[in-house]
Amino acid sequence: MESSLLHVFLQIFLFTLATSTDLSGLICEGNADCADIAGSTCNTNLKLCECFGNQILSSTMQKCLAVVHGAGDACEEDVQCSAALLNGGTCQNGKCGCTDGMHYLRGRCWTSKALGEVCDSDGECAFLVEANSVQCLDNKCQCAEGFYQREYSDCRKRVENIGEPCALNSDCTYDGGFCNTSKLCDIIADRGKLKVNHKVTKSNNTFMHTATKRGNKELGAACSSDPECGTLNSECPPSGYCKCKTGFFKSPTEDKCIPEIGGPCTNEDCVINGSSCDGSKCVCGMGTAASATKQECLNQTIAYNRRCSEISQCTLFGTRVDCKSNGGSSNCVCDASSRHIVEDNICWIVKGPGQECSDERDCSVPYKTNEFSDMYIDCVENKCTCIEGYHPSSDGKNCNLDAPDLGDTCTENSDCQVGNSICDTKTKMCACKTGYYADSEGACAIGVGGSCSVSEDCASVANSECMANKCQCPAGWTSNLAISECLPITNGLNEECAESQQCTPSLGEFGECRDELCQCQKKHHLVQGTCTPSKGLGDDCSKGYECFLPVSTEGLVCRNNKCSCDYGLVPAENNAYCTGELPRDLKKSRLECRPRLGSCFSPRTFVFPHSSLFVSHNRFSGARHCGILHPHRRVSPRLAQMKNWSLGNIALSKSVTLYVNKYFYVFLQLCFYSKHNVLYSMKIFDML
Repeated sequence: MESSLLHVFLQIFLFTLATSTDLSGLICEGNADCADIAGSTCNTNLKLCECFGNQILSSTMQKCLAVVHGAGDACEEDVQCSAALLNGGTCQNGKCGCTDGMHYLRGRCWTSKALGEVCDSDGECAFLVEANSVQCLDNKCQCAEGFYQREYSDCRKRVENIGEPCALNSDCTYDGGFCNTSKLCDIIADRGKLKVNHKVTKSNNTFMHTATKRGNKELGAACSSDPECGTLNSECPPSGYCKCKTGFFKSPTEDKCIPEIGGPCTNEDCVINGSSCDGSKCVCGMGTAASATKQECLNQTIAYNRRCSEISQCTLFGTRVDCKSNGGSSNCVCDASSRHIVEDNICWIVKGPGQECSDERDCSVPYKTNEFSDMYIDCVENKCTCIEGYHPSSDGKNCNLDAPDLGDTCTENSDCQVGNSICDTKTKMCACKTGYYADSEGACAIGVGGSCSVSEDCASVANSECMANKCQCPAGWTSNLAISECLPITNGLNEECAESQQCTPSLGEFGECRDELCQCQKKHHLVQGTCTPSKGLGDDCSKGYECFLPVSTEGLVCRNNKCSCDYGLVPAENNAYCTGELPRDLKKSRLECRPRLGSCFSPRTFVFPHSSLFVSHNRFSGARHCGILHPHRRVSPRLAQMKNWSLGNIALSKSVTLYVNKYFYVFLQLCFYSKHNVLYSMKIFDML
């Protein structure tokens, strides 16, 4: 009864710890109340639904799940792993393991402590290869006796005899020792003395140990006390079913509890292939490493960037390594915190500018993608320092080339060594920051807009004052382009100037200083004191003032949204101005005035645009006078003096528009009779 209650409380505790869920759904009076939880029954004493002894409640409170017994066991939810591995147990890819920052050892998850970190027990000190390589000594994780420290986080076994197995040159710790191509410790001729301080007893046993049964119940059988469980190193836990003790796991083929790597042993106990009992713990042999579950000795990957199935195989390269997938397979590579040092075959920690160091290999900076270099950084007085001519980058991870002068190439502001300079984001060159200008000495001096507290701070800007903590030009003055001087603002066109900034306040944005005088920019003209874009003949317009010709604007108008010459005028041949002379190809009229017939004859048919004058069938018939004066047309004084024009009632049967030449002029010669039968004629033309 006591064991059953303990089991129920354990379920509730683990469930609450893993899910932080309201437990009201577990309250019951009878089994019917537990129907929603598959596999559960009602504990009438506690009035709570419970799972059977070898099961635990799921996080959804909808079913009972099998209790797992250790790392690597199949699982569905984290709660199953927490029951076996305690705090830190998680279900990863269908198998129980430890969460990041923790490691598995002897039946539970431990918070991983690196070398030099504070510890309370040996289990906290994570080991890579051999279980007895680290220990918690004086409350600090350290390499155990017979092991040497490599980098800052790895303890490897000392090999002190020629001919013993090794993996690295550094394993052969005697003077002149090295690891030869046969992976045996050797010695350079005539070097050193050999020492023998540490020996191990090895075992090649593979599941040869015979367990001595105490009771008659096998693993997985129901039990009420430990003596009932007959398998050596088994026990009866609160769940009420025989299982292997902590630090042991069930053999996949026999009813045996096998010591995990790192578990207690005598020589015959370590039956994992490739393991041996070193002192009092099962360890993996040279060239192998313990799996994450501590149930196998896996062959180590000996070449960098070669294949691996789990990170344990990559431990030859230290602790700062990943078994990283590259699409289809995984390889041993250094993690983001380290770089691979070829001569030592290790992933060495990367320390950047300003970080503490004790070894010249500590300091390195990014060189290429996923590569590092120690070419630009050294360990100086226990601090990583950029070499001369280089400086720390703004993120503190790199050493950038100094840019000592304005105009030098740069990548970020810190590259520019001149005071008050920045790295221009567009040109990627060093330039003075806003409010400063480059003086004759190559320095950045305070300019218009620069910070100040008194006017004396603005001495580098002629005619400026300190106003609102900024060097500014007084009223009636403006800054030059270089912001190094205040210049007087001019009052308008043709006033003397040195820079265009003096002209724009009065002439507008299209004003400029040209030939030391304020003028409008080319293709612009002055309109009511402001420079305005000029429109030439044929250009679109909306207002008359937009039309402008440099030679003369006489007769230039905006008509029908086009800049045109006024009626009675035509463009000069170069379109430079309007003139009263006809273009050459219009001077010869094709109209003939025939007074005797009383008509005007033309070999063609015309339409006079924007007027009432039409010529139909090449003649006017039945009209006393040949001619119509459009009421809005400008005419010469001579024509204007003529009176009593007859408009006539002309029947129009056909009209055709004729474009006579490239200027789009329609030409018409008017002829008519006066009262005294004297023939007069005049030429009138217009632009379409």
